[in-house]
Amino acid sequence: QPLTHSPFWPSPTCVLQSHPWPPASPALPVPLKPDPQHRLCPCPSTRPIRKMKLPGRDNKTAVVVGTITDDIRIHDIPKLKVCALRVTQGARSRILKAGGQIMTFDQLAMAAPKGQGTVLLSGPRKGREVYRHFGKAPGTPHSHTKPCSGPLFLCLARGCLAQLG
Repeated sequence: QPLTHSPFWPSPTCVLQSHPWPPASPALPVPLKPDPQHRLCPCPSTRPIRKMKLPGRDNKTAVVVGTITDDIRIHDIPKLKVCALRVTQGARSRILKAGGQIMTFDQLAMAAPKGQGTVLLSGPRKGREVYRHFGKAPGTPHSHTKPCSGPLFLCLARGCLAQLG
């Protein structure tokens, strides 16, 4: 039985089932672990457009390990060749309408087994909302940190939650 039902992660299951853990010798491959969900940042469609306009990147494939989302601020989308784990419906329709191509990683492995002609892109790592709470304490001078305010945050000691009702 496979340990996971994800179509994008079959190889570590095979490695874990066929080799003892921990590996008995350094010759055995170490099983790969998938990236946590917070590392699979959504990539707006503006990023592949902007990065593929750089010199020497025409006729190359933009590869995103994550989701490509639609960005309504861009009106004209050029012809793109994109490979991603997931593409939202709006981004998919706009890329295909412009004459572009959307590939899965299986199709990319068949087209470019060694990754030739590809450009690896990712979304903004620090685009998550949690990063707004990091930094200097809120209220101090020149601090733009978002406070962690709320009824439960101010009363997280023992017994306080019971008093809230």
